[in-house]
Amino acid sequence: MTPRERRAVVDSLPDYIPWEESCMPEGDPHFEPKAEGRETLRTYFERSDRRLYVSAELPVYYPDEARFSPDLLAVRDVDVHPRKKWVVSDEGKGLDWVLEIVVSGNRRKDLEENVARYARLLIPEYFVFDRERRVLRGWVLADPKIGIYRPIVPQRGVFHSAVLGLDLKLDGDRLRFCQGSAMILMTPAEVILHLEQEVTDLVVIRENEVALRNEAEQRAHEAEQQLTREQQRAHE
Repeated sequence: MTPRERRAVVDSLPDYIPWEESCMPEGDPHFEPKAEGRETLRTYFERSDRRLYVSAELPVYYPDEARFSPDLLAVRDVDVHPRKKWVVSDEGKGLDWVLEIVVSGNRRKDLEENVARYARLLIPEYFVFDRERRVLRGWVLADPKIGIYRPIVPQRGVFHSAVLGLDLKLDGDRLRFCQGSAMILMTPAEVILHLEQEVTDLVVIRENEVALRNEAEQRAHEAEQQLTREQQRAHE
């Protein structure tokens, strides 16, 4: 197959998942952590020296495999640019990290079927966030060349991802990404709120400085007037 013919085949692959192949929508409880996770990771890695492509619900094509669309996915050391689909034979590599979010859907698919499937596809790490039950689970390949997962053992409720170089943990019914044991990565919304608070604090500080300066100037003016009056009385 020529490069041109190969490109034509890749371009012909659908960049959407038909309704009959997709999971039933689970509303905001399913969408929110997915969107928040994607934007949090994208924002973090845009400012790092590591190239990591992050996407959500992207149609994925492995050779001789039925297409699928993970809730969140990440791939290391590739060009980071908008994509409509991930075709392994075209990109030259498969996925490195997958996260599925369960609310009230098919837990068997995510906790059993996908564990076997993603291990067979040699995806190095796989996580499942069961939001309804507030449970986080993770798996890692026992050997990068052998499709067998072993569970990731959390340390005090914290799961480490070697692919991301970050930790994952639950905060109530929210999934949080952490850098080290203490620093929780802020979501874009939290970053905006933080910046707004910093601006508010700077405005308050500036207003206080202006008020203190005006008060000092007023006192100096009053003292000068008092001195003038005393000098006038001394000459009378």
